[in-house]
This record gives sequence, C-alpha cells and structure tokens, in this order.
Amino acid sequence: MRTLSGTLDQFMPIQILRLLQSTGATGRLSLVRGRETADVFLIEGRSAVSRTSGLHLRVGDILVDDGVIRPETAEFAAAIQQDTPGRRLGQLLVESGAVKPEQMAAAVAEVQKHVLCNILLWREGEFEFHLGERCEDEDISIDLDLDRLILEALGWGRSESGLIRFKWAA
Repeated sequence: MRTLSGTLDQFMPIQILRLLQSTGATGRLSLVRGRETADVFLIEGRSAVSRTSGLHLRVGDILVDDGVIRPETAEFAAAIQQDTPGRRLGQLLVESGAVKPEQMAAAVAEVQKHVLCNILLWREGEFEFHLGERCEDEDISIDLDLDRLILEALGWGRSESGLIRFKWAA
C-alpha cells in the first residue's frame, strides 16, 4: 500500500528517511531518477536493505580490495554464478570456503552503505513509500545509523566514475 509519495525537488531523501525513522515505519521506499531506480527497505524506521539499478560497488570488488580473495577467485565465482541462475556470488564464495560468513556480511554492509550514501545525494526524481512491504529475498540486512550516514554522504566526494569507496571510522 502506497502511503507517501512526492518529488525529490520538494523533499530530499534525507528528509524522507528522517520522517520514516521518526515514525518507526516498516516498508519499502522506492526512488526513481531518470532510468535509475532504488529501493530502501526499512524495519521500524531503520534501514535494513538497499538496492539500486545504477552504478555501484560490488561485493566481489570489495572482497578483492580488502585482500580477502584474489581477483581470479571473484572471476571464477562469477563464471559459476552465470551457470547457476539465482545463486548469489556471496553464497558461492561462502559455500566454497573462500570467504567467511562474517567477511561476506561486512562486504554486503559496505555495498549497502554505498548505495544509501549515493541515494541521499539525489536532488531530482520521485519517491513512494509502500507501508508494510518487506524484502523477502535478502539474507543479510544491516541496521544503519541515519545520522552517521548523512554525515558520511555530505562529506562524500566523487571520482570520474562517480564511485568512491569510503571506509567507516570505528
């Protein structure tokens, strides 16, 4: 059920997420900007899962950058993934023993943070909030501190590709 909608030139994603956080809402915030779409699933006002159709960091890239796996391992797992539709790269890497579950969870959390920081910077587009919708096909969810995320997004730079990988301070 759609309960809230509007345009991002009137309400920034930061304001929308603040409102949803303050009301403890559970559901899916759907955003559209041109051809790019994004979904943020909230549980009791807290961000749990985020997705985008746009350019974003991938779990395999993070694992390689962090030295958890070699590039060849990521490429091999991606090739296997092509042959087994519906299987996630992370699932294949964990099952093979190449990555520990906690390493995979950390990499997924970093992708989620990156997607959300990018969404927070959107200045145009449309949004809809669908009360009560849940993400059923994610096995790793995160609980982000919105205040911390806003500070990160506001201080976030951009490279030529539009992607900057940022590290969260402890």
